[in-house]
Amino acid sequence: MRRRYTVEQYRAAVSLIRERVPDVAITTDVIAGFPGETDADFEATAELCEEMGFAAMHCFPYSRRPHTGANEMKGHQTPQVKRERLQRLLEIADGASRSFRERYVGRTLPVLWEERTNGSWRGLTTNYIRAYSDADAPLENRIVPAHLVGLHEEGMAARTDP
Repeated sequence: MRRRYTVEQYRAAVSLIRERVPDVAITTDVIAGFPGETDADFEATAELCEEMGFAAMHCFPYSRRPHTGANEMKGHQTPQVKRERLQRLLEIADGASRSFRERYVGRTLPVLWEERTNGSWRGLTTNYIRAYSDADAPLENRIVPAHLVGLHEEGMAARTDP
């Protein structure tokens, strides 16, 4: 995809960011089945994604778009190959997201509470972990410290003491 950096440069950049911002949430977008992607290319991508421990990954299959350079490339993948590669990336993404969130169980972080839905408040920590609380207090549009007590769906269950 004409990236202007190498894997080594990417690793170094991620390492530097994590060194300077310890609780940073690094995310990525990954296309499965880009034209010309070999099995070895895909394995290298999957291994890098596992190594990086992203907080979240947006994974999607390559789809042709008229008037793009990729549309004219050779080596388009079959739908089955794209599905299989996408599934593997989604599994990596789920595991990485869970591992990232697990590091915060037991910690207290500021949460911007956005809305109350189905009886629970929903908000985001400063590093984009989705938090849920059953607090009775009005939290909407407030930044309130929350104790992250455990995993909850795609986020964390939290207790607040506003």
